[in-house]
Amino acid sequence: MAASEAGRPLIYAAYRDKKLVNSFALVYEVLKDQKATVGHLYRYLERYFTQVERGSLFEYILNTPVSFLKS
Repeated sequence: MAASEAGRPLIYAAYRDKKLVNSFALVYEVLKDQKATVGHLYRYLERYFTQVERGSLFEYILNTPVSFLKS
């Protein structure tokens, strides 16, 4: 998030974890398709970490449209 706001590139290394790479790519595409901003991502994190019961962050993002964050 900080790299994006600063306009700097970021290289992410998953160290041969193909499942993580595929999951990250899917989440990235979904966020890109919804025109999500860094602010949206911050709100995802806020809401995710304030829930008592939670699964994976990626599942939460995939199951929560950006439009839900605006309310």
